[in-house]
Amino acid sequence: MAEIISTPPPMLNPDVTEEKAVTPWKEAWKNFKKNKLAIVGLAIVVFLFYLPFLQI
Repeated sequence: MAEIISTPPPMLNPDVTEEKAVTPWKEAWKNFKKNKLAIVGLAIVVFLFYLPFLQI
């Protein structure tokens, strides 16, 4: 009877590692953080939002 030798399937490219999937929200936040003017605008909007609640 013939002997069956099993070999593992060959890897496509051993140098390439699997990357985690990036959610659209994380990608958008990463791009948002790169834009300094957008960060300043967000800070102004948050300040204007909380301004009525401040009792000066």
